[in-house]
Amino acid sequence: MRRTHLSIIGIVLLACSTITAWAVVPPPPVNQNLGIPDTQFQLLFDTVGSDTCKRCHRPDDLVHGLPQPTGIPMLKKSYLPTRHHLHVGPGALRGGLIAGGPEQPPSMDADNDGVEDTHYMCLSCHIIMPVGPDGGVVENHRNCFNCHIVNLANGDPRPDNQPRTVHHDTPKAFAAECGECHGYLIRSLDAGLPAPTWLPSIITPWPSNKDAEDDTTNDLGEYNNISSAGTFPGNCTFCHNSADGNSTGTLDDTSPFSEGFGAITIFQNKQNHHATGVPWITGAESDKLPPGAVNACEWCHFDVLGFPDGYVVRTDADGNPIESVETWAIRGCQRCHDIPSLHSIEADVAGDGIVPGGEAPYNGHVGNQDNCWGCHGFNPEGAPDAQAYAMNMGDYPVRATVAQLDVMNAVMWPQGTGFENLVLAGHGFENDGVEWDYDNYMWIPRYYMPSVQLTDQDGNVTILEPTASDKNQITVAVPADLPAGSYNVQVKKGDTLSNPLQANILPSITMGPPALCFSKYRIVFLRGKGFNELYRGAPSSVTGITGDGVDADVIYFWKDDMIAALFLSGCPTEVEVTNVFGSVKATPIVW
Repeated sequence: MRRTHLSIIGIVLLACSTITAWAVVPPPPVNQNLGIPDTQFQLLFDTVGSDTCKRCHRPDDLVHGLPQPTGIPMLKKSYLPTRHHLHVGPGALRGGLIAGGPEQPPSMDADNDGVEDTHYMCLSCHIIMPVGPDGGVVENHRNCFNCHIVNLANGDPRPDNQPRTVHHDTPKAFAAECGECHGYLIRSLDAGLPAPTWLPSIITPWPSNKDAEDDTTNDLGEYNNISSAGTFPGNCTFCHNSADGNSTGTLDDTSPFSEGFGAITIFQNKQNHHATGVPWITGAESDKLPPGAVNACEWCHFDVLGFPDGYVVRTDADGNPIESVETWAIRGCQRCHDIPSLHSIEADVAGDGIVPGGEAPYNGHVGNQDNCWGCHGFNPEGAPDAQAYAMNMGDYPVRATVAQLDVMNAVMWPQGTGFENLVLAGHGFENDGVEWDYDNYMWIPRYYMPSVQLTDQDGNVTILEPTASDKNQITVAVPADLPAGSYNVQVKKGDTLSNPLQANILPSITMGPPALCFSKYRIVFLRGKGFNELYRGAPSSVTGITGDGVDADVIYFWKDDMIAALFLSGCPTEVEVTNVFGSVKATPIVW
């Protein structure tokens, strides 16, 4: 029987990936069970290099042994090359425009005309270099950091030489669209519910520096306000911190992010936020900042803005202030971490579904009473009252929790392909919770089930209902009429969305009227569609036309819907057209 806990309270951000081992109970550091680890990515780049990228951007078409879907042929190219090649040619992602920032190719003048290119070309990334006195070439394009660099344009100052990571040196980061990559764990700026306007109370969390109301324990020793790594309950840093509270960090090897690569370092909460480089985004880059703005610190730091207009600081009987800017600091956090999203965070550590209030502590925000205490804190002498309050969440009961999407059994397929079993695997795809009954004006139990949401590069959404699902896996049928392009794939549950994975539907090559070969001139004419993808006027190892396995001697023209090629040896019995995404064969009719 499913256990249903109708209301429980939790708080703050847990950012990390799904496992069955626990790092520390109680934290810090918090268990790394959902989302992105609490670490600094530029340190990983410095020490591990581009192999760090492959922890998430896997170069495999198929991962974790999931079966190949029926109807999808084995593809010649792996996921990463395909994703990059989609930036070139007709129908290219974002029109093939070079956006700048982390997508600055090493060669900005690929056609050598003395003017920086605005669109990607093959030689933008595939730099041909002479090798040795005997000649030869090498294509120097396998290092991610040849192209994915930190943009230091605009002359904006970087205190302490803090660079922005490649993930945050992007237009989405400039616009504070955090949720576009993080899913429901982190909202885009001001995209969720507004931060509360009521006065902070004794249980309002602080980001840090909130003192304990009482340093003692209760009679049973169940809850206490002794510090953890120098931080008392009621602070984000009670869980999101290094083990000793110091800036050197704590090694952790329990996260899947460490699998096959070794331990990662878990840092302080402020280090993780500042290390993104977001504070150094300027008004010249971001429409979320006024032109000329020095940085984005005010996105988060309420104390930069001061108290709300008209607010009067409360004082005691003697006229001494009893609250400060620090009590309001959480309001800055809530611009991206609003209450509903904070109360939807829980890892399915046991893999048996999420039961709010019924999970092991410190693996999320709503799984255990200890999580409420760690985030909100309270005076142990008032524990019974505080616990009663924690069980009544008012307007913010636990509904759908955020799913963690780990892998799919296919990340690309040809346009026009429909199949029955796209399989998505992860954790937390189902959970107990409640929903509001408008007819009876009350909360009622609900068991939340998943669907799959596809979002194309223009923001168009397609919802696929599963043909089968459980707590850790979803199977959906993919229709054949989806347009070619790049799609974000997310698990949708209630009003929450998981982290996105990307799928690419590849432009396909199709033959139209029968191929013709004029024997007098030994010229083959082909009609069809999709020929032109990534072809740049000369055949190569992955693009071209062959006749009976031999390259054409001359290509007179090559358009998206037509090819004319000369074969000096005479009309071939079979021709094959190849582009980066596939090939198609035809038997010419000889005239």
